[in-house]
Order: sequence, then C-alpha cells, then structure tokens
Amino acid sequence: YIDPPYNTDGLEIIYKNGYKDSSWLSLIKDRLMIGKKLLTSLGIYCIMIDDAEYANLYKLMEEILTGYTMRSVIIEYNHRGRVKSNFAYTHEYAIWAIKSGLDLITRKDEVSGDIKRNLRRTGTDSTRISSPSMFYGIEVDKNSLDIVGVTEPLALGETLLESNNPNTVLIYPIDDNGIERRWYYGKDRIMEDVKAGKVWAKLINNNIQIHYHQDGKPKYRKSLWTGPTFDSSTYGSELLNDIFGLGKSAFSFPKSIFSVFECLQSISFDINATFLDYFAGSGTTGHAVINLNRKDNGNRKYILVEMGEYFDTVLKPRIQKIIYSKDWRDGKPVSREGSSHMFKYMRLESYEDTLNNLDLHRNELQKVTLADNAKMREQYLLSYMLEIESQGSPSLLNLDQFEDPFNYKLNVYRNGESQPVNVDMVETFNYLLGLKVQQTEFIRGFKVVRGELLNGEKVLIIWRNLKEKSNEELDNFFTKQDYNTRDFDFDRIYVNGDNNLPNIKTGEERWKVYLIEQEFKRLMFDVSDL
Repeated sequence: YIDPPYNTDGLEIIYKNGYKDSSWLSLIKDRLMIGKKLLTSLGIYCIMIDDAEYANLYKLMEEILTGYTMRSVIIEYNHRGRVKSNFAYTHEYAIWAIKSGLDLITRKDEVSGDIKRNLRRTGTDSTRISSPSMFYGIEVDKNSLDIVGVTEPLALGETLLESNNPNTVLIYPIDDNGIERRWYYGKDRIMEDVKAGKVWAKLINNNIQIHYHQDGKPKYRKSLWTGPTFDSSTYGSELLNDIFGLGKSAFSFPKSIFSVFECLQSISFDINATFLDYFAGSGTTGHAVINLNRKDNGNRKYILVEMGEYFDTVLKPRIQKIIYSKDWRDGKPVSREGSSHMFKYMRLESYEDTLNNLDLHRNELQKVTLADNAKMREQYLLSYMLEIESQGSPSLLNLDQFEDPFNYKLNVYRNGESQPVNVDMVETFNYLLGLKVQQTEFIRGFKVVRGELLNGEKVLIIWRNLKEKSNEELDNFFTKQDYNTRDFDFDRIYVNGDNNLPNIKTGEERWKVYLIEQEFKRLMFDVSDL
C-alpha cells in the first residue's frame, strides 16, 4: 500500500508536488518495479491517487504489473468539496493490482439478509435448455408436503415423468406461463438441504411449489466509498491534532485512518500478512495495521519507509502513542486499550551521506591541473576519481575501521551541521546476508549472532574489537562456547579479522570459515541482482 505525492499544486502537502509528468512517472516506475519483486505469489498492490495522474498511473501499473488485473475504487474524502472551477472536487482513487484470475479482496463485515424464495430459477440462463442437468422432478407427499425424493435429470425433449405413488406428485421447475425453467442447483444437493431444513414444499394457490433458504453472506466491497468516516479532515488532520495536542496539523493532508483501514482490510485475507508502505508520511498505514490487529487479534506486520524529517517528529511518535492508547484527545490518552507491541526503526545511509563521506586522496599537482582544465576535470571525475581516489572512504567501506566494528562512524549532515554517527555494522551485515536472526548476544566482549540464510544454511557470526580481543582469546572463546568448525552445527562461520580458526572445505570452492570484511565488501558492491 502506498500513497505517493499526487503531483498537483492544488494541495499544500509536505511531499514535493508539481513534477513534470515524465519525472513523476519515472519516480513511481522505479519504485513499482522494485516493489513488484517483494510481492508474494498472492501479493496485492494498492495505490492512492487523484485525477491529476490517475490515467498515467493506471497505464503504468498495467505495463509493469503484467499478470495482474487493475481495479479502482472512488473514495469521497471531502464531502464539502474543493472548488477550483466547474465542479467541487470531492474524491480520490485507490487502484488495486490483483493477480489475474484470483478472488483475493475480502468481503465486508456486513452480511446480506437471508434469502427465502422459489427454488425455480428466473431471469438470465434460467430455462431448461440452458442447463438440462438442473431439470428434474422433486417428489412431494400430497398430504404432508414432505419432500421424499428426486428423479434423474431429464434429457432435452424427454417427456415429463409421473409419480408411481398415488400419494406423491413430481414437481418440475415450470412457471405459471408453462415455460420450462431449471432449479437453482443439482439433484444431489436437494435431499441434503431437505434434511437441513433449507428446502421445503409449500402450497400456494393450490399449487405445490419448492422453496429454499440461503443464509446471508458477507457483502462484496463496492467501487464507491462514501460516508463521514472517509473524511480526511475529521479523521486525518483532526485525528492527528488529538494525538499530538497541537492547534494545527502535525502533518499536512494526512489520509483518513478509516480510508487506509478499509484499503488494508480489503487485502488482509491473511492475518499474518506484511504491509509495505514506502511513502509512509505521517504513519497512517502503521496506525491502521495496529487497529486491524486489535480488531481480530491478527499478527500483521508493517514496514514503513520515509525520508522526511517528520519521521522523527510525527511518524515514530504517532506509532508509539497508538501502541500506548487506542484513543487520544488534546494530546492525552483517553483509553486504557493499548497493544502489546514492539517495533524496530533504523536510519539508512542516504546518497548525500555517501557523497559527504568520500575522502579524496589528491596531491598538489593534481589539484592545479584539474583546476585549470574543465574538460579534463569532468573526464577525470567520471573515470578515475570515484573509483581510485575515494578508495577507503567510510561510505565506500573503510576496512581499517573493522578493527573496531562497534565504533564505525560516518559524518552525517543533520540540523545544519555535520556530526559523526555510529553505523551498526552488525545489523548491516545481517541484512547483506539476508539472515533470519534467531539469537544475538554479547558474551565476554564478543558479539555473537546465530541465524539462518534464505537457502536454509545455519550461520554463526562472531564480531570483536581486534584491539581488545586477540586471536588467542578468540580461540579460547570458541572452545568455551563449544563451537567447532568441523561439526555440523553451522554451515557457515563468519569472523572479523585474520584468525587461527581451523578451516575446512565444504564443497569444491567453498570454505566454512569466512572473513567478515571480505564478505561484507563483496555483498555491499554486488549489484548483479539489481
């Protein structure tokens, strides 16, 4: 689920609007293509948009999401209307991309009324010729009106049978005008439903007719959503005001929590589903997932991605507050209904951070030569500088800093100044490996991580400060923890720094013990799958 910038200057929102169509489409296309790779076999895309880019987005989704069927819903987010000219603008769209041939959209909580009517079908495809297998006789006791049996279906043109029992009569689906119709369902189901009390005979105007009962079913969601709960002012801006206790909205133009809730609920056929929103904004998606889990005790997860500074001022504190209490007013909790919940957040290195941490190694002669020759400077920049001069820069992986991996730093520009910030190398390496972490602990100065790779291989990772933990101490630690490179407890063992651990080959070209530095660099710059 994503709610990208709508690319219109009509709304003053924090996201950058007003892209040229081509720039906006490039922005969305890149993200759609990457997002598609993350969808499961039953995964669904849901994207919010308005008229400005609806047509372009719809075509783009059809182009990229091949094998998916697009479905749109109109949502009345502003019943008062926003007037520019001609019409008062009241709606926006949600576009779903659903795997073709699958019925995955959940039904509404609302259930339709029970149906009680004649078992004889009417309307389209209701005649005998349209379905001969549904034309058969139902045997009814004339006195008690009990249904006692059914005949085999009659072939087209076959004469109607008469009952051999003088106390019973065979009822066929023939209407008052003498037109041969068909029953709603086949003969094998009739007697089961008779026993269940769902099919019975009744006397109407001296004619015996067959009726049936069908329980109400959850209703299909409609393609037009209207109502006060979808109002983005009341349940978007004012809701945020209540959560934070501010006189003005903490985030411009947030979605109604109920709009997002309905969107997520419609694709939430799995209570263990994971929702990804990479235009997370004020955190409405996370809020809606928490409310969904509250409603049905689900175990859904959310992944929210946001680059704006309001991640710290709005998104994260909003999730913290909603976990603590379901309802807020004037910045104070008014409900004791909280959630047992934990979330993890991380700050990723940005492109600007990478550039700011490039250390260029250049002598005075190089500086003078490049300063006097613009053409040479451009060629030098593209073909040499970034590859050679910037080697060893913190943002391009300074292997020297692996001596103390717990104190690896980048200079990050925040709040108008550059300041050194620690990088979590342990966590970064876990992600590079694609590791499913099972246990992590700090034991006598060694950081130990155990987990499993996507291919099922069991992994042990040991981190240390090389200035504090020698190879002899590593060997002793390895022995005390009862680790052994020759047993089968682990398929791969990663350690930072040269070491004396016994290594063995587990295949023609594969060793069991790996240096973290080498694997880190290989994985960090391996772009073959991108």
